[in-house]
Amino acid sequence: MVPASAKDTGEREALSREIGHIIGEARRRGDEPDPGLVRAKEAIDDEKNHLLVARSRWGELLGSLSYTFPDPASLRVDYIGFSVHRCGLGTRLMAAVAEIALQGNRRIALTAEKDARGFFERLGMELVEEFPDGNCIFRFSHDSMRRLVDEVRLKS
Repeated sequence: MVPASAKDTGEREALSREIGHIIGEARRRGDEPDPGLVRAKEAIDDEKNHLLVARSRWGELLGSLSYTFPDPASLRVDYIGFSVHRCGLGTRLMAAVAEIALQGNRRIALTAEKDARGFFERLGMELVEEFPDGNCIFRFSHDSMRRLVDEVRLKS
């Protein structure tokens, strides 16, 4: 994981360019760009967001997670996305942000699209609210965050 803080303009700009290129290619082909990529670019371009970036050993973008601190006791995950599914990348990104939250004694909250509900439940997040469209609000208890961080460390 490469943490890219609000001040890390180099990584932020590189990531924004990469995703902008992918979106532009889709539009040039006449395709609608992936809405997740559009949201990711918006989150990356918003300098109040902090970023975690996962790259392959060859530098290819694999995934990213953006988060903010809405108040001193909270960390809100605004976006998580990755190019490869079911390989542990999302789990590692969530473990990295859980470690950040634990260091600051913060709780984590996020709103997930309905198709991601199972992923967040498997991580140990608690469902707080479900909306009519199927989207859900989740939160992480400190115990669940510690378990996830320890689990990921053991596998590394």
